[in-house]
Amino acid sequence: MRTSARVARLGGDEFVVLVGRLADSNVATTTADRILAALDRPITLDDGTVTRSVLASIGVPVSHNPLGASAEDLLDRADQAMRQSKQSGGAQMTV
Repeated sequence: MRTSARVARLGGDEFVVLVGRLADSNVATTTADRILAALDRPITLDDGTVTRSVLASIGVPVSHNPLGASAEDLLDRADQAMRQSKQSGGAQMTV
């Protein structure tokens, strides 16, 4: 994650990653791909127990006019994209 990115829990098992202005929307999808790859690795606990990887469905809202989009609008777009990811089988990202 970029040091300028922020992660927040919305509730339950839903999280949001806030990334500031990007020169290219591909950075958002690359970031989502990196998150999916990190979650796909098995987790080793201190006692040596290995758990399976975590599956995630990610929705990426890209706004070409961020000043014209409200936070609620971006969250709604992200939620719609995430639901589309889940309906397509999960463990993927949808823009």
